[in-house]
Amino acid sequence: MNLTLKTSVSAAMLIAANLATAHPAAGNDPETPSSGYQLAVIEDGAYGPAVVKGNIAETLPRLRLHSNTRFDSSTNLCVALTQLGELNDANTACVTAYQLSKQSQFSRDRAIALSNLGVVSVLRGDFISAKGYFERALKENGQFKQAYNNLRLLEHRGATNA
Repeated sequence: MNLTLKTSVSAAMLIAANLATAHPAAGNDPETPSSGYQLAVIEDGAYGPAVVKGNIAETLPRLRLHSNTRFDSSTNLCVALTQLGELNDANTACVTAYQLSKQSQFSRDRAIALSNLGVVSVLRGDFISAKGYFERALKENGQFKQAYNNLRLLEHRGATNA
């Protein structure tokens, strides 16, 4: 079974992007623009369990090793860097994940990458791009609930009117 099939068939683990440690201004206030969004981790992919548990520091070098060639590595690197608040590098990893997802036959891979790009965009304060990424994720896979929830949260907070 190829890796893309494995990561696509399994459920992606979610991490709420309420990043108080990475984004101190966000805190735990549910009305803070960066809280409540969901990032998707490929749990059964490259170091997914470590990313979910927050064991980021020791996994970063390993994730970076294959992040240019493997969808699961680049996706999990995107999430890990987002958790650390390294948003420019996270964005680069998310873009790489999206580029790699285009090689997959599974629309869910593309939806995961686009939704994660949307969350990183929210954290960077680029709400217009975030909305576009969430909408594109839903066009790729209308069943991807995280993109739907992220888009609704963004719209509820009025952030798309910026």
